[in-house]
Amino acid sequence: YIDMKNANAKTRSKAWWAIGVAGLVLAASTALAANRQISVMEGEVLDLAYSLPGPFTELMYVVTQAGSIGAVLAVVAATFVLKRRRLAALLLANALFAYVITALLKEIIARPRPAELLPGIVVRMELSLGFGFPSSHTAMATALALTLMPYTAKKYQWLLWIWIAGVAFSRLYLGVHAPLDVIGGFCVGVIVANASRLLVSHLSGSKSH
Repeated sequence: YIDMKNANAKTRSKAWWAIGVAGLVLAASTALAANRQISVMEGEVLDLAYSLPGPFTELMYVVTQAGSIGAVLAVVAATFVLKRRRLAALLLANALFAYVITALLKEIIARPRPAELLPGIVVRMELSLGFGFPSSHTAMATALALTLMPYTAKKYQWLLWIWIAGVAFSRLYLGVHAPLDVIGGFCVGVIVANASRLLVSHLSGSKSH
């Protein structure tokens, strides 16, 4: 019982740290994105990702779908079929929260997408509507992956990080987001996943007393 209590306390501590760090990075990213421009350094990173050979376009289009609403529904459905209904509900809630937060921030910050700010960027194969900061695809992929992390064997957890990184990179490669956009999206996903982890831990603790 004591070991389980210590483990839960350690998990909560890590979650608070993750929320704190992600919150600070999100605040800094938001402040930088609020000028509605793309900095020279950010532009160089975007150019590097965007300038990779064209044949990757079809692959990156497939990868980017792993951060879409369709991916959310597929993951939730698969979890539900596996009779993990609480996890399915948690995945759906976290993805929706991540989407809503990014949608609100997009309207508040109103930062245009790269194609509107940089002459050398053309959107590849992807339909991009609205503003760029932060990336909802990255936020939802992060929220899903980190929610699944505690339920995934340690030897396979690296695949979840590849999922997040792949979606984030694909957004740059397709020309629909700048680096700060995906950083902001990642931070939103981290905050949502860890906040829900704290909430679930609190509710579980309350029921046990």
